[in-house]
Amino acid sequence: MGFKKGSQVSLIAGVLSGVLVLAGVWLLGVAPHNAWIFLSCLNALLSVSFASRLIKTRKFMPSGMLLLMALAVLIFCLTHFNA
Repeated sequence: MGFKKGSQVSLIAGVLSGVLVLAGVWLLGVAPHNAWIFLSCLNALLSVSFASRLIKTRKFMPSGMLLLMALAVLIFCLTHFNA
């Protein structure tokens, strides 16, 4: 969405986070314990980023929705951390 409005930074950040998520999913097959740590850290960083954007803009869309999704995935990763 940000790229449609002319934000190349948004495009780069989205592609980079997508690549990191794919790396974490690949890591699940190689070293599951390390993958859950990696994915938890990644989602924690994304949550902080989206929370700061939400506070800055005070608009729920898109940062608030992405914050809720990142927190949900973070909780999922943390519940599978010891599995």
